[in-house]
Amino acid sequence: MTERFPVPHPLWHRYVPQMREVLADFRAAVVALESLPDAQHELVRQVGGTGDDVATDAGGPALAAARDRLRSLPVPEGEHPYIDEILVGLEAAGAALTALAATGGGDVFAAELTRVPVPHVR
Repeated sequence: MTERFPVPHPLWHRYVPQMREVLADFRAAVVALESLPDAQHELVRQVGGTGDDVATDAGGPALAAARDRLRSLPVPEGEHPYIDEILVGLEAAGAALTALAATGGGDVFAAELTRVPVPHVR
């Protein structure tokens, strides 16, 4: 899913730097989830709508900052050529970050975040 997250060319969109940061957060969250079974179970619950609600600062500073970047990213309204991919990607990123925050995965996420490169335009 992270490979399908659309990041346009910087000349086409003014929020490309923020999109790249959110995508890097998403990729780090996916890698962190691989080693945290409790977070994986919480992710299933988040996607199913039965997950735990967590405070915005839960999970430590790296997760709180990532969740803030995600919330701050403007979401297109109305018609957009990639709206389906955008919405699904943002929802998946939110669920992954929330699952990590709900289960104490902040340190693993922070460590992975330092290893995941910020994506560049292809």
